[in-house]
Amino acid sequence: MNPALFDAGLVALIASCLLLVALWAFDRFAPSGMMRERHDLTLAALLVVPLVFALALQPRPAVQEVDFLPTGVNEAITVADAAPGPKPEAGSTPNPLTRTVGDLIPVQLPWASLSFVAWMTGSALMLLRLCLDLGALSLLRHRSRRTALPGGLHLSRPVEIRRSDRVPSPLMAGYLRPAIYLPADFKLDGSARPILEHEIAHLTRGDAWTVLGLRFITAVFCWVVPLYALQRMLSRSREALCDEVAARVTGEPIQLAHALLDTAQRQLAHPSLALAAGSSRTALASRVHHLSSIDLKTQRTPVMRIALILPAVAAVAFIATPKVGAAVGSERWEVSYDVEDVSPLFHAAARGRVSEVRAMLEAGADPNEVSIGDGAPLFAAIRAGRRDVFDLLMQYGADPNLPVSGDGSPMIAAARNGQLEMLQLMLSSGASLDAGVEGDGNPLIAAVQAGDRNMVEFLLEAGAEVDAYVWGDETPMVAAAQKGDVRMAELLVEAGADISLTVRSPNHQGQEEYRSPVSEARRMGHGDMEDWLTRRGAQHQPPAE
Repeated sequence: MNPALFDAGLVALIASCLLLVALWAFDRFAPSGMMRERHDLTLAALLVVPLVFALALQPRPAVQEVDFLPTGVNEAITVADAAPGPKPEAGSTPNPLTRTVGDLIPVQLPWASLSFVAWMTGSALMLLRLCLDLGALSLLRHRSRRTALPGGLHLSRPVEIRRSDRVPSPLMAGYLRPAIYLPADFKLDGSARPILEHEIAHLTRGDAWTVLGLRFITAVFCWVVPLYALQRMLSRSREALCDEVAARVTGEPIQLAHALLDTAQRQLAHPSLALAAGSSRTALASRVHHLSSIDLKTQRTPVMRIALILPAVAAVAFIATPKVGAAVGSERWEVSYDVEDVSPLFHAAARGRVSEVRAMLEAGADPNEVSIGDGAPLFAAIRAGRRDVFDLLMQYGADPNLPVSGDGSPMIAAARNGQLEMLQLMLSSGASLDAGVEGDGNPLIAAVQAGDRNMVEFLLEAGAEVDAYVWGDETPMVAAAQKGDVRMAELLVEAGADISLTVRSPNHQGQEEYRSPVSEARRMGHGDMEDWLTRRGAQHQPPAE
């Protein structure tokens, strides 16, 4: 199971629990007349739960993180195999530095897969039941017969009436052809009008479609237990609201209460999609009590409506929901390498295994050994943000200015990755502030390319050369122009940068050309940067001009 799915599911479960507690408190302490508010708040909560799940799956803000993923591994490889020297004999005590491929590749826990299988199974069963219920409703219509209303019985709107010996109480059912289904022995006299108006209220409100949508949500999120309690709360308030409508249309709430009691005595079961007038004992008692307190002369305007509640709750969910999806941003590293090309010390440093790093260094391992395509161990510690490993490597003589083509130097890596504290420690140990590597820039150029304003400010205050030139990466101002970062350019100009400084640089074909902040802003299509430079008098000034 994808860890992000599991985390998002946990967020949705917690959110539903909090919503259930809040709605229980509102139901418990709000005035009894606020039935519309109870209904709309509960409906909003049910709709927000899948929204929270979707929001939680959104990519989370970038964090400094490193994943070293070995490639091309087909057999167990140990540190002892990669290092020179005699191999341990069979049956001997394993070396504490020995690591198999199982240490390199994360193990999928069985319970995660089982949870996903259980989720899919539960959802499939509930969706199957939903399909069966829809089939049952179609069969109910096929086996029922249409009935005409008596001449003296007038309803608020025309509706199809059908009789069936398969329903114990009146109910509204159907989507494209909705109808009120009555028991075969149900009397269509004056006392039936409140019950029929109650079912018409369901039709007018479109409750059948609401129930269908909520059942689909519950099927998809079958493991979010609070959803079931929220649906019961919604059903109770929905029935009470339809009771209100029926009471106001007929003008006889007490007659409707008696009709409910008579219907409840004969109710046994009904299709799960039905919106019957009958209810459980607790809900029925609540409905009868609500009917007895209705003031037919005063129709209160609800304080809150779903059109206002849902956007408000959704906005709160958007702000409060933590993001647990894949990290995005330039600060996330995913480095693939061949285990055989990486030194044991580099691998231990990348994984943050301090005890192993210490043991290798004490045994004479070279802290400046370069692994092809990845740099030295100090690079790995900086990229992973492991201060403990960094300190240990520096203690054993790691070179902070070690140049590695394609990776720069540890100082450049620290500037590029925002590791200000490590950069300060390397400076205090004697590292060069302006040392560059061809094609990889220098610390100031790397910080400008990363858009790290705090790092740039520190380097400038520490005395970094604002117009330092490195073959293949030009100058800090050229780097700012290539990114179109006007704010960074302003910071460099305040420190004395030359906005017209033109330097040699190789192009993609390996041919030499001259570049300046103006030429690079124009080449990269940053019109705002080009305008900003030209307004300040910047020019492209190769020697030939």
